Amino acid sequence: MQEVTSEILIERYGLSEKILSGEIKACQKHKWAVQRFFKDVEVLADPDCPYYFDAEAVLDFYEWARQVQTC
Repeated sequence: MQEVTSEILIERYGLSEKILSGEIKACQKHKWAVQRFFKDVEVLADPDCPYYFDAEAVLDFYEWARQVQTC
């Protein structure tokens, strides 16, 4: 499995923009997911937002979750 880096996250952000613009074809459910993602990013940009996004924590969780074995 590929290691997640900040470069990959930036690439995925760009791919999300292309999905919304129609440059990349996607089903309606994926388009809705991308719209929710961008809405969340917009809310997080507000200085009064009580939430924050910690990319390093996401990467740490991802690395930890990869080690969890399922049945």
